[in-house]
Amino acid sequence: AFWGSPFDDSVWVRSDNADGGRLAVERLLKAGAKEVVFVGDTASSQRQFSERYEGYRSAIEAAGLVASDPLVSEGEDRVS
Repeated sequence: AFWGSPFDDSVWVRSDNADGGRLAVERLLKAGAKEVVFVGDTASSQRQFSERYEGYRSAIEAAGLVASDPLVSEGEDRVS
């Protein structure tokens, strides 16, 4: 598996971050969660955060709820 752009000469697998975010929210709501928030910096150079937020927002809105703005924690992320 590769994060970011895969190498052209390699076999690779990439996760579907938007669908993963959507599935996670759907599961939480089905289990009875009353409020689901997204934690992650959608302005990060790592696009998986914004992709996951899109999935989060899609599922929240499909459930008739209002998506909250992302919560961004203080501190280091994986980018050096």
